[in-house]
Amino acid sequence: MGKHGIKLLAAGLFLLSMTIGCGSKSSGLSFKPMDASLVLTNANYTLTINRAPYNFTVTSQGRIVLASIPCTASSAVSATGSYALNNTYACTFSAAGYNLTSNGANVYLHSNQAGWITYNFLLSTKMIKVSVSSQNSAVQNVGDAFSTSASGHWYGQGELGNYLNPVNGTIEIGQQWYPLETGNYTRCPLETADQNNLTTPLWLTSNGAGVFVDSYGPMCMSMGNGIFALTGNSNQFSYYILVDNNIPSTYQDWISTNFTYKKAWQPVSLPAPEMFQGPVWSTWAEYLYGIDQSNVLGLAQSITSLGFPHSILEIDDKWQKNWGDTAFDPAKFPDPKAMTDQLHSMGFKASLWVPPFVDNNSSNFNASTEPYFIQSKGGGVSLIGWWDTFGTKEAGLINFSNPNVMNWWSGLLGTIVSNYGIDGFKFDAGEANWFPLDGVTTGYLSPNEFSDYYITINKHVPAMEFRSGWFAQNDGQIMREYDKDSIWSADNGLASVLPQMFSMEMAGYPFVLPDMIGGNGYTGWPSSELYIRWVEMNAFMPLMQFSMVPWDARIAGNSTQMTTDISRYYAGIHQSLKTYMLKLAQSSALSGMPMVKPLFFDYPTDQNTYTISDEFLLGDTYLVCPVVMPGVSSRNVYLPAGTWADYFTGGTFTGPATLIGYPATIGTIPVFEKQ
Repeated sequence: MGKHGIKLLAAGLFLLSMTIGCGSKSSGLSFKPMDASLVLTNANYTLTINRAPYNFTVTSQGRIVLASIPCTASSAVSATGSYALNNTYACTFSAAGYNLTSNGANVYLHSNQAGWITYNFLLSTKMIKVSVSSQNSAVQNVGDAFSTSASGHWYGQGELGNYLNPVNGTIEIGQQWYPLETGNYTRCPLETADQNNLTTPLWLTSNGAGVFVDSYGPMCMSMGNGIFALTGNSNQFSYYILVDNNIPSTYQDWISTNFTYKKAWQPVSLPAPEMFQGPVWSTWAEYLYGIDQSNVLGLAQSITSLGFPHSILEIDDKWQKNWGDTAFDPAKFPDPKAMTDQLHSMGFKASLWVPPFVDNNSSNFNASTEPYFIQSKGGGVSLIGWWDTFGTKEAGLINFSNPNVMNWWSGLLGTIVSNYGIDGFKFDAGEANWFPLDGVTTGYLSPNEFSDYYITINKHVPAMEFRSGWFAQNDGQIMREYDKDSIWSADNGLASVLPQMFSMEMAGYPFVLPDMIGGNGYTGWPSSELYIRWVEMNAFMPLMQFSMVPWDARIAGNSTQMTTDISRYYAGIHQSLKTYMLKLAQSSALSGMPMVKPLFFDYPTDQNTYTISDEFLLGDTYLVCPVVMPGVSSRNVYLPAGTWADYFTGGTFTGPATLIGYPATIGTIPVFEKQ
């Protein structure tokens, strides 16, 4: 099959594109007959494999932590939701026999329609590697499905937004469901994609189990109707079951383990340390494509004259004449070196926005550079459309997997650094969905691998931030959340910022930039109430970014002066915490552990913490409770065990407890410090 030529059919076992025929029991397999069940144990868990209908369970600490779905017609239908399923062959398996191995077992399933399926269970101390294969070459897309309720609550995977299927062009409306089992969604293929930019095939559960696929794909998944399902795109598929006491322990096991593709976390240098020194300011939402040297310097002067702290001024899209150029547009930036010199004198570092696309009217797209882009199967560059070309296919995608190409592009960017005094780059895009369907490279490069190769440019030029990755955890870079809409809701608005950060951090990325305060204004600018609530929350996150300036009159509602004063106050709080933030960041750089944590990460035995999506822990010290709903002046606050002091008033409280109607008037955010 091609890159995306796979479908998801969620059942206990997945079979597609097969010829209905008779699987022979005289296939040469030799095994012991299967009784009602086969039980394998070690010190940490018990694996029980049931014969008919075939399924398995993993038990730890006296409870089931993971259970595959028994292969019955009713479960198959419920697993697929609205997706079609050929019931004539999907659920006819039973476990005929098994052979024990030195560290596990092979279990042989049989169906008259499909023939023989082999499950290999490879047991280690806190992991089970499950490998599924078919002897029938006509059987394709094998996989597994699991009961979500058996494992408690589900987390991870990364960002979830609207999903454009690259095969059929349909859009599935999405949001950052939290926990994941509250959603009903499919990703087929599962890949880094626009609004699903950072994706990792890791799912963690409140019962201490995890499911991880150590592969760049292709693969599919679905979540919904009480079932989580995974498939590959061939007659072989493998994944890992992780088993430990709780989510933080399971996460620690995963982040510190060397797999074939995903590697163990190694201590990294702190990425872009200047971004932790104070708020970042971007030109994007304020000016869009209209930036020039005059308004860049005007923005910097306004920031400083109004007394706002700052670290980096980010010059966003359209500083160059044509997309893909690596020189400033001389009509808009007559003296870029003088501009950066002035920014430096005002205490700013300067960064530039750069995507991995080069339009065919750029000086960097010519006969000599055409081999540097992803090629078409038919020959020549496979031109793609992207957001700035409004889908018109006129850009080449840089092939970062080729070392010569990496040296070419990083050399061009290095010249910008040396000639103009630029301090680093905001690397945008890089998702698999930009990889052309007919794209080919020398050596097979999967679309998800493209995302990870792109991030390695940080080893060649100074990088401030990225936004996509699959197994790029060990690059240790700052990862930006997807562009937010200027709305309140969990559908890519303010209420999605925190659960999205949780999901990204639990996918192994501890340095998360929550994108721009107030959103991007694509469908209208925020009210001052929404903007202020956004400021309050971001002030207590490790990284803070302004783009809509708080003194802009387009932020309507409360007076511009009020919005400006409150924003300056909270930007100052963020600045006052920079020593704490830096210490946290340095600890995460060593360990790979999250900086911003859901409450259950520190209080895993407290069942009340597993569904709280609007409170977070900043390190081990601060509990932050942002307001993410309009028109309220108070909110309920859940305090986990311990003594907590109000950050602003000093009043103390003892948890676990729920504080009903805690004051949270506009300009006020409940924050508590652990005593």
